[in-house]
Amino acid sequence: MAEDAVLFRDVVADLIGGRANRDTAVARFAAPFRAHRDGPADRLEELAWTGFGEIAAAARTVAVHDALVALLTGVRDLGPLTGAGDAVRTVWTRRLFTDLPCLGPQLRESLDVYPDDCPALFAFARRLTRAGLGDFSAWESWERDRS
Repeated sequence: MAEDAVLFRDVVADLIGGRANRDTAVARFAAPFRAHRDGPADRLEELAWTGFGEIAAAARTVAVHDALVALLTGVRDLGPLTGAGDAVRTVWTRRLFTDLPCLGPQLRESLDVYPDDCPALFAFARRLTRAGLGDFSAWESWERDRS
């Protein structure tokens, strides 16, 4: 939904622009998920796709990678999102917050959407791997193919 994109885009912009600290950005990023924790899985998927898509789009700028990693680390450290009866909420079998669902697919899609920004996106993938936020080591062969 368009309003979701604006919300997540604002969270990222405020963090990288210095208008919000990491903890505030993490809370704002998590809020829509928490509001829909007992809602349909499709709604959580929409939020994850949109939220992590805004992070992937911002990763086109190397200078903001550290702030984005800090945001993602904070989100992951929230632990799994639970709904009614303490059921862990997932998107595509990946636990919300803990597994950062949709981040990898959105980052991969960004390679096609923003081909001129592939060097920055690959650098971000390497940074995520070093930070323990995913394993993007297989992307090295894609990077060589795109060079």
